[in-house]
Amino acid sequence: MSYIQNSLGYLIETILGLYVLVILLRLVFQYCNADHRNPLSRMIIRFTEAPLGVFRKIIPQVFGIDMACFVFALTVSMIQLSLVIGVSGYSLNIAAIALLALSDILSTLVWIVIIAILVAAIMSWFMNSYHPILALAIQVSQPVLHPIRNIMPAFGGLDLSPIIAFFVLNLILRLVVAPIGDFGRLLMFS
Repeated sequence: MSYIQNSLGYLIETILGLYVLVILLRLVFQYCNADHRNPLSRMIIRFTEAPLGVFRKIIPQVFGIDMACFVFALTVSMIQLSLVIGVSGYSLNIAAIALLALSDILSTLVWIVIIAILVAAIMSWFMNSYHPILALAIQVSQPVLHPIRNIMPAFGGLDLSPIIAFFVLNLILRLVVAPIGDFGRLLMFS
């Protein structure tokens, strides 16, 4: 692969990858009922509202999940992978690209939650007042941490729920997300 192809692939991957992250942050914020007046939430809504409107006309919500947002993220991720693979000179396999995009999206969703839990835990040690990022991190991490706290309360003031959540989320990455990506790579290169 030439230096230009490599650089073009990197540029496509970075720009579209960041946009997929923004779309997935919107999906997570909606699911967690994050404060839509938060400056970060408003920026994400502004960047995704127009194209998401097209998907919302076609795709309904399912079990409280904005499937239009999920399909939009999947579509952008598939476009990203198709462009990167096309620039690299490989032939396109739509099934493989769909599986790789799904793997990337699920992985990103899990990592959003992991980072939110980590940010909420660390910032809570040092921040005594309101901060927009801390508020969002707490709102994103609560749907995962709350059920764990109900099952396993704090021991002597020590909250072990983030550690258990990290363990479970890493198992999801290894047992669910990784096999989807591996199967997609197998289809792509077979």
